[in-house]
Amino acid sequence: MSELVLEVAGMPEPAVLRRVDSDGQTVILLGARVLFSYEGTDVRMRNVAVVAVTDAGVPCRRAAEVFELTLQYVSMPARPGACGGLGRAGAPPRPPAQAQ
Repeated sequence: MSELVLEVAGMPEPAVLRRVDSDGQTVILLGARVLFSYEGTDVRMRNVAVVAVTDAGVPCRRAAEVFELTLQYVSMPARPGACGGLGRAGAPPRPPAQAQ
């Protein structure tokens, strides 16, 4: 993984998304801030964290790396097209129902 980090005197450290696993707990951090803390086996909470960080602007590719998931899996719970058009393949969405 390559990261370009520019340092400017007096500026805070860059906020890097990372994951720490310890004693069955998973902690998702952005810089020094804890965003999520959940049991490592809690897939639902992990999915909430994935959607939240991608909604907050973290690129899907970076989220996939941090959560050790495929890019396609990271794009599934998100809104269609949220990860550069990597939404679920299949039929086009149905038109809205007509009011009667």
